[in-house]
Amino acid sequence: MGFDRTPISYNNMMNLYYQIGEFEKLDPLLQETKEKGVSFDPFTYCIQLSAYAAASDITGVDKIVEQMESDTNIVLDWNCYAIAANSCLKAGLIDKFVSMLRKSEGLLATAKRKGYAFDFLLKLYAKSGNKDEVHRVWNLYKKEKVNNKGFISMIRSLLILDDIEGAECIFKEWETWKLVYDLRIPNMLVEAYCREGLMEKAEDFINETLTVRGKFSVESWCYLANRYLQKDQLPQAVDALKKAASLCPPELNHLKEILATFLDGKQEVKEAEKVVNLLRSDANSLSFCS
Repeated sequence: MGFDRTPISYNNMMNLYYQIGEFEKLDPLLQETKEKGVSFDPFTYCIQLSAYAAASDITGVDKIVEQMESDTNIVLDWNCYAIAANSCLKAGLIDKFVSMLRKSEGLLATAKRKGYAFDFLLKLYAKSGNKDEVHRVWNLYKKEKVNNKGFISMIRSLLILDDIEGAECIFKEWETWKLVYDLRIPNMLVEAYCREGLMEKAEDFINETLTVRGKFSVESWCYLANRYLQKDQLPQAVDALKKAASLCPPELNHLKEILATFLDGKQEVKEAEKVVNLLRSDANSLSFCS
């Protein structure tokens, strides 16, 4: 039907072979594109780079980078090198990862979506375990226009590094910027506290934010409740569920799911009845128990 005259058809096929690990089928497809006069595009090179990196073939990575950089028919952008860097990181090729990421950064000036580019770089440096580089990129990021998404990316990166104290510092910095209040940002800290078992700190943080801001989300209490349920701290879990229910009585389906998950794990009917009866003692929780 003539659709094979553009690189997208070959890119899709090569990507499928790459995803299932049949790297040996890439070269014949590439040869076919050359024979038919189909030009490569940046994605064609990115797939090849990903395949060589997955095979830990450093020579192959170097070969494709050289071809990509010498191809006058395409305009390279930050994303080409960022995708290559991500593949090298997955394959444990740290030196190549750093090299690719440096080249990616060198093209940020021409990036059309700089915020997205910085978000991706933060995540990659965090996945590599390099906290210093995360902070360096963050300082560059702040010279641009940073919105809530940027702060979310930075906090998430620090949490990948298990740096809760660092995430708390960025949260405080976010508050000084006085952007539109985004409940997802404090919720990231609540979730991190719960994941680490810092339940008292999570509750104090929620209550402090409620005092200052006068609002917090249902999800925050759900994080607490879920963690308490996992630890079999029934009274605390029920209290958190009640607070969640009191915030938005008409929308309780996701709260029901949390309760159902907990009850499924209990062998005794009395345990289930205890939870339901405790919740029924609060008028705001009646529809929750239905």
